[in-house]
Amino acid sequence: MLETLQKVTLLFLLGFPLIMICLIGFLSISVLNVGTIILLIGQVVVVPVITFILQIFTSVLPGTHVPPSDVGLLVPSVREALGTSKFNVAPSYWVSHTVFLCSYIFMNAYTVYTLNTGGVNAPAWKIGNRKGRSLMIMIVSVLCLLTLLISRYRMTGTETVFGILIGLGAFIPVAYYWYQIAIKNGAQNGDIFGIMQQVLPAMENDTNASLCMRG
Repeated sequence: MLETLQKVTLLFLLGFPLIMICLIGFLSISVLNVGTIILLIGQVVVVPVITFILQIFTSVLPGTHVPPSDVGLLVPSVREALGTSKFNVAPSYWVSHTVFLCSYIFMNAYTVYTLNTGGVNAPAWKIGNRKGRSLMIMIVSVLCLLTLLISRYRMTGTETVFGILIGLGAFIPVAYYWYQIAIKNGAQNGDIFGIMQQVLPAMENDTNASLCMRG
């Protein structure tokens, strides 16, 4: 039973970035949320390009390579990659995608949490609900990131501490600035979880209802 659980956990770790990219892609198409669409573009285009560039510069540094392993590949069974003598994991594509995703989600929740609604007559319980959910998402995103990174490092042996640190140092800022792009390009506070959507329409309906009653 324990061995089966370990295998399932390992398979989940190996496929986590791809699973999330597919999920985000599905949500982008079905919901047409601007924040989610820009997140998908970041995952599919920005993260791989920056990771490739970083690996060029870090390839000469110590503590950045591991022996070739099918387990360490983002897409398993890539024969060309397995033909190399060592993998450069400073950072690995797995770490890059995971750090970027969790950081983007954290920034989304933080922005919604700190959003100033002083100009809107929102009920106190709605504001409290919004802050509570945002805080929960921030905590969960941090815990998930730490758990995923530690599990990946300990269970697969395909990462180095230095490579993980480079991934954190590079893609937390990348996620932050990419999130700012999402806001500037029409995403309502980059709200990929729709927290504000559950608050604002209700407030607008309350206002419209009061206007109708007055009319």
